[in-house]
Amino acid sequence: MQIEPGTQFQDLGKDYSKARRLFRRLGVDINSVNDQTIADVCDQAGISFKDFLRTLVAMSPENGMTPSMEDWARAPLADLVHYIQDRHHTYTRQELIRLGRVLEEALNKHGEQHPELQEIKIHFHHLREDLLKHLDMEDRIIFPSILANGADGRSPVFITLDDLHRMAITEHEAAEELFQNIAIITRNFSLPLEAVPAIRALYLGLRDLEEDLFVHIYLENHLLFPRSLEEANQAQSRS
Repeated sequence: MQIEPGTQFQDLGKDYSKARRLFRRLGVDINSVNDQTIADVCDQAGISFKDFLRTLVAMSPENGMTPSMEDWARAPLADLVHYIQDRHHTYTRQELIRLGRVLEEALNKHGEQHPELQEIKIHFHHLREDLLKHLDMEDRIIFPSILANGADGRSPVFITLDDLHRMAITEHEAAEELFQNIAIITRNFSLPLEAVPAIRALYLGLRDLEEDLFVHIYLENHLLFPRSLEEANQAQSRS
């Protein structure tokens, strides 16, 4: 898609996660700008719209994390659900386990020289516990409800799809806040001078996990959930 000054932040499509990363590094509260225009967010960040576009182009691609957002806006919901599960849920679970081990290794070997690791551990522990419960809830309840196209817009557990979506979005926001705390501690995952391998692996792994989570959340909040509600409403009106 072509990005214009009047484009809303939440409509950035494939550039959404890169823009979040860029604006956060410029001091913008990225959790409060989804319904603002890019021009307005650029003003907050103290960057011109042209410089924003130039920087966005120069930033590294998303490492193949997701096909075009425009493609997913048209793909069958079942394909999108299965993609989120196979790509993002699997990756998140694996990385939460792996990074937990990396963090413990870094703490055991370098905790005295890097007291910030203990702060990271506190937030990472909450992040891991919350995300694992959240992924399980989506796999067991929300996604089956979406795939069933909920009779009368209801899920198999007699909660409306709208309520389930609101619950998931609230948990997404909580995960983003925890990652925001980690980003503050790590100065946006900036490696310390002469970082040892364990700390380098931890910081880079956390950064990659956060970027993947941005894409993951975008796919659900802005594509999957609105489309599933629309299709459920259409099915109800035909019945």
